[in-house]
Amino acid sequence: MPGNITAILDANVLYPFLLRDLLLSLAQQYLYIPKWSDDIEREWSNHLIQDRPDIGPDKIKRITYEMNRSFNNAKVYGYEEIENDLQLPDPDDRHVLAAAIVAKADLIVTFNIKDFDKTEISRHGIEAIHPDEFILTMIDRDADKVKEAIGKMINRRKNPPVSVNELINRIQNNGLNQSAKRLRVICNQ
Repeated sequence: MPGNITAILDANVLYPFLLRDLLLSLAQQYLYIPKWSDDIEREWSNHLIQDRPDIGPDKIKRITYEMNRSFNNAKVYGYEEIENDLQLPDPDDRHVLAAAIVAKADLIVTFNIKDFDKTEISRHGIEAIHPDEFILTMIDRDADKVKEAIGKMINRRKNPPVSVNELINRIQNNGLNQSAKRLRVICNQ
């Protein structure tokens, strides 16, 4: 894909801490432009509050605040008015496609590819892509910037510290098998 890629990050890829960190670290390297909506933010953060009460709502609010501060143009607004006109297998995902349309996104990064009818989303010039495939695309765009993003992630992990291989193993454990395989190659050169 030539030029800047704009990608809506679905709630299911923002929910896992490591994947959220990886995707936003890649965006900090200017490999793509991340986008999300209030609905997407609310969805992943509410699930995290429900599933991980040990984290606490205040910490999750700090995370979302930092995300929005770091990517101050990531939030998409004004998508609600087209949401009901969209036809998807899961009506609960219409807000994601609506936000993607308003953001003029190229991609929706999601684990739930099947929930985004290819015919419906392609009418808007959008493609749903699994995070594993998306990260591979970022590696193909600029492996050095991806390697730098991984290095910054490792540097942020102080307690306990992690090695490159430990981080890549965790990435693989998040269902990103192909990305982990490629990361082992580029990060261990």
